[in-house]
Amino acid sequence: MFHFLHSSTMNENEHPIKLIIEAHTASVLSGNIPFPEGPCPKCHKTHGFFKIHEYRKRSFRYIVSSFVHKCISFLVRFKCSICNSTFTDYPSFAIPHKHYVIDDIERLSQIYTQKQSATYRNTVNHENMPIGYHSEDNTIDERQLSHSSLWRWISFFGKMNQHLSNTLDLIRQKAPETHIFRENMLYPLPTHKYRSQHRKIILQTAQLLILTRESFESFFGKSSFPRFATANAWS
Repeated sequence: MFHFLHSSTMNENEHPIKLIIEAHTASVLSGNIPFPEGPCPKCHKTHGFFKIHEYRKRSFRYIVSSFVHKCISFLVRFKCSICNSTFTDYPSFAIPHKHYVIDDIERLSQIYTQKQSATYRNTVNHENMPIGYHSEDNTIDERQLSHSSLWRWISFFGKMNQHLSNTLDLIRQKAPETHIFRENMLYPLPTHKYRSQHRKIILQTAQLLILTRESFESFFGKSSFPRFATANAWS
């Protein structure tokens, strides 16, 4: 059986994701920045070197029980010495164009694509209550996490065909006997979750990508996000 990643119910200041983001921020501010591994994601060559190009502030959001919290950190861009192209090296908790951390995006996408009774609306609830936004100044914030955000997250995963193909190739080489496709068959998509073949393919790709990511981590001891996904241009 698959398992869901659970949002922590501990105090917001002790939440693992916040601590990870704060550690990343401290590393950037102290200049102790890990350089990208592997080839340049633009020219795909490995014999050059990277240098820091710029820093960008980014607001990251993460869910603790019934509330969305915000934490400010940095994204670092590097320049390749061979092709002179610049690219963003994403920390372990971030993905392109998304303010929410990967843990929450993947957790909710997994619930929707693998749980038969899940709908877009009930998936973005916590204990049958809408997930709201934490206000840092203690004022009332009436915003709620939108179910349309969940579809955008799933669409992001569902369009990463190249990354999925390359990840599966590495897993096949490492463990030809893997049952990852058999696992995918355990969670057939109910027909009410899609009205077109296009949407069905996006949902199936997202579902398999999440299962693949779990298998990749178990075989290689590290996540396929973000470094391997960056090498595949997140596509």
